[in-house]
Amino acid sequence: MRIVALDIETLTPDWGPSCKGWEPERFAPLPYHKPCVVAWIEAILDVDEIDLKLRKWVQGSSLLQSPIAAIREDIMGADRIVTWNGRRFDMPLLNLCAMETGIDWSFWIDRRHRFPNYRNPLRHYDLADQIGDYATSLGLDATARRLGLAGKLDVDGSQVRDIWEDDPDLVVRYCCEDVFETFMIYLRWVLTFESPYDESADQARKWIFESIKWASKIPELKRLAEMIDDTETV
Repeated sequence: MRIVALDIETLTPDWGPSCKGWEPERFAPLPYHKPCVVAWIEAILDVDEIDLKLRKWVQGSSLLQSPIAAIREDIMGADRIVTWNGRRFDMPLLNLCAMETGIDWSFWIDRRHRFPNYRNPLRHYDLADQIGDYATSLGLDATARRLGLAGKLDVDGSQVRDIWEDDPDLVVRYCCEDVFETFMIYLRWVLTFESPYDESADQARKWIFESIKWASKIPELKRLAEMIDDTETV
């Protein structure tokens, strides 16, 4: 099975006093957000092995001007897309980016989020929805810590705009850490809820341990991997 877990960090350069509804501390409406970093983990999960790759698009540093062009092929080839709050933010933002650039995004119509009672199988796993049963609002930081992960360390989303100008590499690392924790929570979801339970749980435990080992060798993820409490995570 091919999984793509993704996370997006944004800037809002056009959101200001001249905009309708603007308030200094208000979270800008989605159309004002422009991606500055997109990080995604492409994971191939097989019975005998797990293959992981961390990919990223960074504004001003990537060869491709649009994040859509960078991530399109990986999303299109994935069996499952995994996000945290992606139904409300990340995927609608990518929809807007595709419309803005004119890049073919038509495949997403069949892959976008479906509630479990739809006839089409669920392809987009927004874990905030899945774990919260579409009712309770869950934060990534608190959920990650509850499950033995490190959570957010020195940055949170509200600080991205201020940090970006002075230290964009810190924002890149923050985005990569968020997507890794989202992926690890997804593996816990597989361990707990996939059926048949006994078989999938044993397999998920192996994937979790292998993912921690892999992350310990990735510069953007190393410190996060070293802080994971294995006893709580599996």
